[in-house]
Amino acid sequence: MSASKKIIGRDIVEYLRNEALVGRMNKKKLQTLASSMGVLNRVKEEFDKTLSEPESRSK
Repeated sequence: MSASKKIIGRDIVEYLRNEALVGRMNKKKLQTLASSMGVLNRVKEEFDKTLSEPESRSK
């Protein structure tokens, strides 16, 4: 995979994760979009990683 495709894929994963985290996208829509783009597993990994991180932003 070329570097530009990796960057675009990473950006898509981050966008989908952020939309789900702020509540603008429900779980079903997130799964449908991520699956159709071929990034479902990466979105799940990033989402789980984000949820398991300690809340360092509140300091």
